[in-house]
Amino acid sequence: MIGLERYFEIPYLGGGRSVKGVDCYGLVCLFYKDVFKIELDLFEGLDGALEVDGSDRGIMRVWSDRIVSEWVLVKAEDARFGDVLDLRVLGRPHCGVWLEPEKMMHAKHGFGVSIASTARGAYGRITKGIYRHWTKI
Repeated sequence: MIGLERYFEIPYLGGGRSVKGVDCYGLVCLFYKDVFKIELDLFEGLDGALEVDGSDRGIMRVWSDRIVSEWVLVKAEDARFGDVLDLRVLGRPHCGVWLEPEKMMHAKHGFGVSIASTARGAYGRITKGIYRHWTKI
């Protein structure tokens, strides 16, 4: 997709919030800053939120708690570019950025940043919700 190529060069890094490395939530933060000029809470002060293995599961639990105040739930048929998918992968929180119908961008340990299909595959079945930041309404 045009303009997204720069993200595919960013490696996965648990707790990462910059072009040097991102986890799934770090990618959302970087994307929102670059594309929408929206600064999301980086949760940098929440050292205890990260799991021992450095994954972003703890961060996503905190993010999920804040959905009510900063994000609006939207139906899949109303989703648009930049909305955030709240996912559960093997019971663990994960997130990605909605690009277009049936496509999201996400960061995954061992793979870095990539585009994945949400159509009837694994990610389609595990989507907990799709959210739009209140400033994009």
